[in-house]
Amino acid sequence: MESKREYQQKMRWRYARAQGRCYKSRLIEELIALCGYSRKHAIKVLKRRGAPRVLKKSGPKGIYQEEVRLVLKRIWFASDQLCGKRLKAALPAWLPHYEKEYGALCEPLKEKLQAISAASIDRLLAPVRAKARPRVFKSSLVALLCPAQRTGAVHPLAAVSQERQCARGAKELDPCALSVGL
Repeated sequence: MESKREYQQKMRWRYARAQGRCYKSRLIEELIALCGYSRKHAIKVLKRRGAPRVLKKSGPKGIYQEEVRLVLKRIWFASDQLCGKRLKAALPAWLPHYEKEYGALCEPLKEKLQAISAASIDRLLAPVRAKARPRVFKSSLVALLCPAQRTGAVHPLAAVSQERQCARGAKELDPCALSVGL
């Protein structure tokens, strides 16, 4: 690809200094034969000045850099892939655990994480969500807490909790209902 650009640049230089229609026509035909362009496109390539324009991204510059995305990504995976609204509410509880695991966060980064909105969290995690495997709904929170639940034994907290159906048909326990029996 780079050699093609170099060739086009050399041809542009030759085309700009060419004297006469006949010589310019031969340069266009040479470019068509080597690059496989149509005649009109070859003329546009030869008349173009310098490198192609790179358009700047419109809008304000991003506030949240890659380190914020990294922290959010790790907390998001650790918190069982919560949505942005719930992750925003859970961040103050998760930050001390994150700091124990990965080391202390600098103050400006902490302030950004505390001030970030749920919509911004969703925007920052969108590429991560696209690559992550589909979320698996847990049949109950008790199954995560109690190994006896996985074997089929009934846990006393399971009777107290209220189950509800999710959109995908999996059962999900209300965490508030689990604290009633304690």
